[in-house]
Amino acid sequence: MDSKYFSFKMFRYAIKLRETKNYEEAIKLYDIIIKTDPKRKYEALIKKSRIVFKINKNPKEALNLLIEAEKIQPLHFYALLEKALIYQSLKNTLKYSLTLEEAKLNNMLKEDISQMLKILKEDPDGFIIESYENYLYKKLKDREYYNKNQEELCRKTRDYRKNNLASVKIKDKIRQERNKENRRIKEKERRKQLWKEAINFFGSCAKCEETRREFLEIDHINGGGSKKRRLKKELAGVNLLAKFKRLNWPEYLKKEYRILCHNCNSLENPKKDLKIWQEALEFFGPCECCKTSNINVLCVDHIKGNGTKRRKTEGNGAVLLKRIKKLGWPEEIKEEYRLLCQNCNQSLGYNKYCPHQKDKIHEKEDTEIK
Repeated sequence: MDSKYFSFKMFRYAIKLRETKNYEEAIKLYDIIIKTDPKRKYEALIKKSRIVFKINKNPKEALNLLIEAEKIQPLHFYALLEKALIYQSLKNTLKYSLTLEEAKLNNMLKEDISQMLKILKEDPDGFIIESYENYLYKKLKDREYYNKNQEELCRKTRDYRKNNLASVKIKDKIRQERNKENRRIKEKERRKQLWKEAINFFGSCAKCEETRREFLEIDHINGGGSKKRRLKKELAGVNLLAKFKRLNWPEYLKKEYRILCHNCNSLENPKKDLKIWQEALEFFGPCECCKTSNINVLCVDHIKGNGTKRRKTEGNGAVLLKRIKKLGWPEEIKEEYRLLCQNCNQSLGYNKYCPHQKDKIHEKEDTEIK
């Protein structure tokens, strides 16, 4: 019989012995593999160290076995965690913390270290560890293969997509639908992160020092922002922030751009038809959310939604208010329209909530507790 095949059979038999909790016989088989098969020596050393440490309660011998395995090739994430647990049992806190740091660096799947240490303590046979290490080893091998044959693999995928265009489109649609929710969550997190970085770089609103990202937007200091966006010479909103991030937030941007809240930005362009807005303020009242009564900051909000579609037929701002005035300011119109400040309106439009509403909820909870 071939010696390689024989050592493989022994390895399989050792796993069965461990499953039946015949640990002494398993150790004997691992010793034979360590002496006879250099290819499986590393794996046999790690598996023997698990039995020695967790079943025979001999941490020093287990540590020597792991050190011997480390000479053959670097230890994987789980093996490093085991090494850390051995140092913990030997009360060597310095080496325990160092091996934990090493494990964090080798943690390809970014798993929670504290959670994995708990699992290791509750897994005396080490089968959870082995399934993870096999997965990790396969992942590393796949990566190596991809790096070697990247050009050929890319060419094959391009050819396949060209030859099977109809089926590929159907598969892409199915995949997009399946990952729709995940993409939405990731996009939300990306926007939050970009705005955090932007606030750290530019600071809060340049005029009123507002820091809540739901109320903030990028303003062009020298003007002409809307014209540039209309002619597609410049990106808008989060896409513009993503561009700044790619440039690594250079200092010269502070001369061209700044952060303003929606209210302060609308104050830069004051309203012309103040008379009609004053009448609307008397009829509808101030901003329904934050009670702001500054005319230059207020706008008409569609309570039932679809404002962008309805503006095409009904008109926007002063035009819509003039239509309502012709009707004689009827009371039923309050069920369809209301006045909101730019901050509240933009936040409700994009985020489906306003921070002022959250603040009110917290205030209610505080009063209830008191």
